[in-house]
Amino acid sequence: MALASVRIPTEPLFLHLLGKIGSGKSSTGNTILGWKVFNTQSSTSAVTREIQRQRGQMGKLNVEVVDGPGLVEANTGVSLAAIDASNKIVQENEANAHIFLIVCRYGDPFSLDDKAMLDALRSAYGSQVFRNHGIIIMTCGGNFAADTEGQNISFTTWCQSQTGTFADLLKQCQGRVVLIENCGKPRFHDQHALNKLGELLDGMDLESATGRRLKQDKKELKKWVYRVPFTLSLIAFFFLWRYLTHGRLFFSFW
Repeated sequence: MALASVRIPTEPLFLHLLGKIGSGKSSTGNTILGWKVFNTQSSTSAVTREIQRQRGQMGKLNVEVVDGPGLVEANTGVSLAAIDASNKIVQENEANAHIFLIVCRYGDPFSLDDKAMLDALRSAYGSQVFRNHGIIIMTCGGNFAADTEGQNISFTTWCQSQTGTFADLLKQCQGRVVLIENCGKPRFHDQHALNKLGELLDGMDLESATGRRLKQDKKELKKWVYRVPFTLSLIAFFFLWRYLTHGRLFFSFW
């Protein structure tokens, strides 16, 4: 698939790297851009402390890669500040398409923190955020190759055999997932993974992935959030009125 065939509403296409600390977000950004832009190192604490942005080329596609703090930090839970920082970029670039690359490490089980992170993204952007904007990036592809050596197991087959939070996320992302290996120098990047990413982008409706569309989805989310308590209040009021005027809560048919 030629990356040049990807049609985007307004250039550049924003690729937001989202995930937990240590998932390989910064390394993935470097692989996409083909050179070391974002700081990477082995650490038990966050390396990236603030939003970093870099424009570049993925094939012939103009992209802007956005790397920020991990969405989940040890002992503090989900970082709403990190989500807000990413959301600010979306708001400032409403005409552009925004793709959320959900970065996770192969071999790491999805935890309650992962589920809380995904729930926070849905709360921030609406229930359709992964359907319209989400691609899973699974790092440490070399470990998958080592684990399945000599076995007739493809990555696609492995993904289809998974259950739980990962399976739910994969379904919401319409099956969009890329296995990537970030080891080595960025200029010797995982071309197979980048081709796969390009194919997935080519298959997405990027007109439905703009910041403007996200803004509309958030408005619908707010309407729903306000509508449900109001509806429940009306129901409670009805039953209270029924009890006070008829001495019972439910209708009698005999």
